[in-house]
Amino acid sequence: MFQFYPTQEEIFSSAACGDYRLQLAWPDQPAPASGWPVIFLLDGSLHFPVAATLMCTLARPRCCMVPGVVVAIDYPDGTRRERDYRPAVEQPVREANPRGGHYSPGAAGQSASFLAFIQQELKPYIQRRFNTDPQREVLFGHSYGGLFTVNTLFTQRDAFQHFYASSPSVWWNDGYIQGPLSIFCSNRPVLRNRRYYSCRSGSLNNRWNGGKWRFLKRIFWPCNNIAANVAWWTA
Repeated sequence: MFQFYPTQEEIFSSAACGDYRLQLAWPDQPAPASGWPVIFLLDGSLHFPVAATLMCTLARPRCCMVPGVVVAIDYPDGTRRERDYRPAVEQPVREANPRGGHYSPGAAGQSASFLAFIQQELKPYIQRRFNTDPQREVLFGHSYGGLFTVNTLFTQRDAFQHFYASSPSVWWNDGYIQGPLSIFCSNRPVLRNRRYYSCRSGSLNNRWNGGKWRFLKRIFWPCNNIAANVAWWTA
């Protein structure tokens, strides 16, 4: 019979950022000497069921993964993703609504505070509880979560070893991310021993001059060490 990983849901309280809903899955066996690899999922409630199932399914003999810990981050009530996933900007640019007018600008971005929460509060807790490997930490985000992922790669690239951004909102705030990208590209030589991967999902949106795919190619195509599969998770 197929056996799923143990799972648990809990509330993690941060003095600086508020309460978070965590969904956790982990191998039901002792950790290796180096500790388990761990993946942190943004918008975790959406992605946790698939991620935990894939991990359990593929982390088996003759498959492509070794076992690891899944940490899905979300909110107990409502959402604060605009605040947590978007960077702080001095002059917000309102997003045009295709039906006319503009969308509400939403909450001001404080992604630096959210990253500090992950680094200083959440990661130590997960490492103590599951004996995770600080050299095999992965960040995944989609849409605004993808924006947070690529912005973290560009500004704090040592925060994780691998970054997966699915359909990141690179159009946001009139292409804000181009600034961090320029700095990132100027430091490319330090990336040769690392592997990064971005995936594109869905159709190209034209809210940013239809250039989303070209933009992603500009980010990742020059890096000749892209991991185009799940090789990062193998031992």
